[in-house]
Amino acid sequence: MSRIKIEIPAGTGFSVRLVVRISDINYGGHLGHDRLISMLHEARMQFFQHWGYEELNVEGVGTVIADLGIRYLGEAFVGNELVIEMIPGDVSRKGFALFYKVHRAIDQLPVAQAKTALVFFDYADHKAVDIPSAFREKLNSATSES
Repeated sequence: MSRIKIEIPAGTGFSVRLVVRISDINYGGHLGHDRLISMLHEARMQFFQHWGYEELNVEGVGTVIADLGIRYLGEAFVGNELVIEMIPGDVSRKGFALFYKVHRAIDQLPVAQAKTALVFFDYADHKAVDIPSAFREKLNSATSES
C-alpha cells in the first residue's frame, strides 16, 4: 500500500499549541482522525488571526479548502499538548497551500503531517478569485524566509 506523501517546505512557520481533550479520543483510545481535522482548522484560524485576518475576510474575500491530505505518524492521548506548526507554500494565482507539522510537546513525537490547499473565494459571487495583493505580499515574505 502506498501512503500519501506530503513534502513540507523547509523553514519555520507560525505555531499553536492545543491540548487533546477527552472528546477528541476515539474508540481506539487515541486522538481520532476527525478530531485532528478540527484541530487543524483551529490552528489555521489562529494562523489567519495572527496575520490580522479571518478565514472569511482576507482583504474582503474568503477562503475555501480545496484539498486536505493527512499523513498520520504517531498517537496522541488525552492531555497531550500538541504543537501544530504551519508553513505556507505552493502559492498560485488564486490560492496557496498550508503545510502542517504536528508533534507532541512533551517528547517531540511526530503525530501527523498535513496539507490544505486554500483557494480565495468570493462567497457573494460563488467563484474563486485572485489572492488579494496585500495577503500575497505576506505570503511571499513568509515563503521567502524559509
